[in-house]
Amino acid sequence: MNSSSEVTGMFDRRINRIGYLLGNVYLWLMLLGGAGIASIADAAKGTSWEAIGTIVGFVGGLLIIAAVVVLLPITFSLAVRRLHDVGRSWAYLLLTFIPFGGILLGLYLLFARGESAPNQYGLPVRDNRFFVVLGPQKPRLS
Repeated sequence: MNSSSEVTGMFDRRINRIGYLLGNVYLWLMLLGGAGIASIADAAKGTSWEAIGTIVGFVGGLLIIAAVVVLLPITFSLAVRRLHDVGRSWAYLLLTFIPFGGILLGLYLLFARGESAPNQYGLPVRDNRFFVVLGPQKPRLS
């Protein structure tokens, strides 16, 4: 973190348990929206709406690809900020490459109590607004 108390990026602050849960719910809802569009297009195959279904399927597929590209950094940001809240380094994300390590790490991040005092990653954040949770907006620290 910077020497000042200013919060600058998506990865250099903290997020509490509720924020971590909300962030993951937001991400899943976005992915399910793209998958829903693709499944509607798939249902149109073999009907008189097949041409429209092909276009909608293409757009749905592009939305899923775009969602993965855009949401992947947000997913890592949520995990890193949650690790910061419990006083751990981003390096603990490497546990996801061990079988069952990702599941155990996810459960730990969901249920572990964050540090109530300021730590090396900054002040505790209690701001769970949508854009604060997903990363682009700075939290209110008061």
